[in-house]
Amino acid sequence: FDYLTFYRPYKDLYEFSPVSTPPIMSGGKIKYPWLYAKFSAGYPLMPSAEIYVAPRFGNRFSAILSFNHHSLWSDSIGDRMENRVGGDFAYRWNKGEALLDLSYSGNYYTYMNGAESVGCHNYDILEVGTDIRSTNKDNSGFYYDLSLDYTYLKDKQSNPVFGQNSENAFDMELSLGGMIRRIHKLYVALGVDYTGVKNLPSHIDYYAGNVRIIPTYRFEKGRWNLNLGLDMTFDYSNDGLDDSGRSYIMPVVEVSFVAVPTKITLYAGVTPENEILSLSQMYKFNHWMGSDYTLGRYISPFNAKLGMQGVLGQQFAYNIYGGYKHYSKMTSYISYMDAQAVELGSNENFYAGGELRWNKGMFNMFGAIEYQYYKEIKKALMLPSLKVALGAEFNIRDRFYIATGVDYRNRVLAGSRSAGGEYTYNYLPGVVDLGLKLTLMINPKFAVFVEGKNLINNDIYYFSGICEP
Repeated sequence: FDYLTFYRPYKDLYEFSPVSTPPIMSGGKIKYPWLYAKFSAGYPLMPSAEIYVAPRFGNRFSAILSFNHHSLWSDSIGDRMENRVGGDFAYRWNKGEALLDLSYSGNYYTYMNGAESVGCHNYDILEVGTDIRSTNKDNSGFYYDLSLDYTYLKDKQSNPVFGQNSENAFDMELSLGGMIRRIHKLYVALGVDYTGVKNLPSHIDYYAGNVRIIPTYRFEKGRWNLNLGLDMTFDYSNDGLDDSGRSYIMPVVEVSFVAVPTKITLYAGVTPENEILSLSQMYKFNHWMGSDYTLGRYISPFNAKLGMQGVLGQQFAYNIYGGYKHYSKMTSYISYMDAQAVELGSNENFYAGGELRWNKGMFNMFGAIEYQYYKEIKKALMLPSLKVALGAEFNIRDRFYIATGVDYRNRVLAGSRSAGGEYTYNYLPGVVDLGLKLTLMINPKFAVFVEGKNLINNDIYYFSGICEP
């Protein structure tokens, strides 16, 4: 059971690459099963179940139904549970498709003060997503994409200090475009983002959102690809920050050149970022959030990057990159009265890193390294400056698999805030997380496995005051 299912650390903690590394391709057509099931249990007590059902209806209609349960029960680090059911549906026609995604999750996480529970965070999340878009392969055709996502959060936590939250959030985006003379493409994206929160018993209501217009010109010819755009965003909010009524006009420039076909691609760009984190988004990766009436932000009007990537011999893929970000607002998380709270601030960030993947039949390897420098370290809490990940898998006749991986993070600055607004900071030491997984294929449809994580038994913290098993 991979306990990291619970911990999706926040932005930039494990984002190694600003662009997608080219995949190492394998031959043959992938045939997905109509039923997939995975059951496991671990120590400490960690039952887990995953079931996916994909009935076969032909080429036009498809559906995937899912049920997931992951939990951990421990007197020393607290109890954690997530139950999720969902359905992904699609209908396709000659030049388009319609998608519908539905999911519901029930979540339970105890707050801990030492070895003593001080209440629980119990919340439900309902998500509905729709998308209607063109799939016209004719480059001279008209392109459209209309998406609408809605999320409802109901917070039932028992800690009386933070009260209970309910949230309605939606995001709508419409993209239209087409091609001129096969090498020039014009697009325009229109979007509206809104999240509104009600808190009881305080009866404090707050909201945040933005309206955005992004016209884009794309040029594709030979080895050159060029994107030119203008991100025009208007923010509105009443959660006590100075973003309401602020407008941003930010350039978008991205260029890539294939120096050696498939082997070397050079890329560079200047791209902005303006993202509001709803409570439901933050709850998904930081389950111990309290209520301090502030939503998260990532506002970076300037993000410059450059790099080089490619695939050598269909076996070796690489991506090397570096860049600089200026944040007028970035989000990190601080310990607050046995829970977690948003910590916002401006910052400057220099980063550099690389990824390597090697696929040689029975043996696969992966390696990644990234260095991050933040000018204001107290506004980048729990973010390591150095991250290293290594992994390898070896299989014997496609029957017995041995997989191992190690993650290293150097020391991080943790912070806490008292009810009176006083801050204290301390460094947490670097950690090594070693994992091993052994899998035996009984037949092509059934396998058994044993897996261990944190085999060195380190104290691992992704969030201040929250220790992982």
